[in-house]
Amino acid sequence: MGNEYECDIKGTVSAENEEIYNAEAQKDYEEGEVKFRDHHSLREPSSSLTFKKSEIQIYPQRNSEFILQRKGNEFIARVGKDGSVGLSALRAIYTVNAIFMMGIILVFCLQLILFLFLGLTINMGLTSTGVSLDLGDFLGTLLSVPLFVFSLASLMALAAAFVGDSWNGHSFLNHATKLRGVAMEWISLAMFIVIPMLVAIIFLFGQNDEWWAYTILTWFCCVFALFSFFSIFVLFYEIAGTFELIRKFEHYTEIDYNTSIFDIAKYAILLRQIQRYSGRENITFSVDAHSYHSTRDGLNQESETAVRSKSMSLYSKFTTWEKLQKWGLVEKTVNVRQYSIDEVRDVAPFITSSSWSLEKLFCR
Repeated sequence: MGNEYECDIKGTVSAENEEIYNAEAQKDYEEGEVKFRDHHSLREPSSSLTFKKSEIQIYPQRNSEFILQRKGNEFIARVGKDGSVGLSALRAIYTVNAIFMMGIILVFCLQLILFLFLGLTINMGLTSTGVSLDLGDFLGTLLSVPLFVFSLASLMALAAAFVGDSWNGHSFLNHATKLRGVAMEWISLAMFIVIPMLVAIIFLFGQNDEWWAYTILTWFCCVFALFSFFSIFVLFYEIAGTFELIRKFEHYTEIDYNTSIFDIAKYAILLRQIQRYSGRENITFSVDAHSYHSTRDGLNQESETAVRSKSMSLYSKFTTWEKLQKWGLVEKTVNVRQYSIDEVRDVAPFITSSSWSLEKLFCR
């Protein structure tokens, strides 16, 4: 059994490389050799070893291991436990600290929005402060409401992701900072527990009556610093991923790695506006594994018979109005299928008779 680790963080494989890989896979199949290629969606790269005359492929998960063992022509799949009560308790402490920090950020966001609307009432002259209506300040404050709400909502989304990453053992920070091994674990232990405890001990021995205030302030600074690094890396990878996607977008062949960042950002904004303001038709279909063959533009003719319903929103129907096209407000283009995030990342789940349920179907 050979182990071939090809984990591409971009999740894209060129047609030439895919053809070469398929040819090598067919050759290995004819020779009776089995190779495993890791997908980019795996949390960690797999490992291969030989144990008791059996070839084993190990895929680490959160607190367990998926083990694929080969004995002759048979493959035995099993799950092994790779965690303990102590590890769960330690990560629970990290998670609770992250949740408390998230709560403080939530209170800050709510207070900021509250003062924003309070400023609206003051600028409108509706309070007893004697301030008359200031149209400029009122419009400025009113127009800033969507920006503040969106920014604070994004901040809360990052805080929730930080809580999840804390429970997962800071897996994202491990990959982002390239601190493999125990370096990130020592940093997490110091930020969450060691430094706040040392501050509390020092002020207690100094007989300071406000030792708890200094301890809480130190704790928040440490956790918020770790959260800040987490947010910076998230934003960096999102922006870098967007630029990489624009460079590989087939409709903009003039863009390459020598294109300036400003031009790439312009194309990214254009694509976002097209996706947001274009009409959309939702098609619901149901096909089995034998009759479904996907194409780049959508379903094939054989699958069209399985279409169950088609629907369009009022705005989408409005965009198809012929007068808008005559007036030059809307440009009629060929319908293009929109792929979901799971399809783009090639992680779309398979639904089988054992994994199917009503909850998964209606809560999707």
